[in-house]
Amino acid sequence: MDATYNYILGNISAEGFRQEVEKRKAGGGNLIIQEYGEAAAAELHSNFFP
Repeated sequence: MDATYNYILGNISAEGFRQEVEKRKAGGGNLIIQEYGEAAAAELHSNFFP
């Protein structure tokens, strides 16, 4: 989240922001994204097929 604020405030460049995003993904961010997607899909499925 700090990278987002720093980018908005002009403290880091677009390339710096991309680098921070990649660091976050490499540090477990991809797993969080996957788990969130699976939970959202399960919730969506349960709403349509109770």
